[in-house]
Amino acid sequence: MGDITDNKKIIKKKYKIYKNERTDILNKIINIIGLHFFSHELDTNKEKQEKIYALEEDIKKYFSVGNWPAYKSKSIVEKRAISIVRSILKDMDIDVESKNKRLKEDRWQIMTTEYTIKYEKVV
Repeated sequence: MGDITDNKKIIKKKYKIYKNERTDILNKIINIIGLHFFSHELDTNKEKQEKIYALEEDIKKYFSVGNWPAYKSKSIVEKRAISIVRSILKDMDIDVESKNKRLKEDRWQIMTTEYTIKYEKVV
């Protein structure tokens, strides 16, 4: 009798195969958003959003994105850029501290989330 795995393809996990590529994408994301940012800033900064969206092909290649809210839903995900960033940080086991804040902008108060990423970039 043969081994059960003889006829089955062994599938390796992306986090095991693409460690360097995933770290590179994480570093690119942190270069875009910084280690300390507000969700409101990312939600309103089209330039940063476009830079994150430009990485999507590589993100899909090196991360298992099937259960990520930004890719799971057929409908348009509100605040998609922050969803992608949060999913990458969670997938990479990066500690993130978040606090709800009220910012005063002009005459308006804006509810936002302040994020502090606890990570030292690997160069």
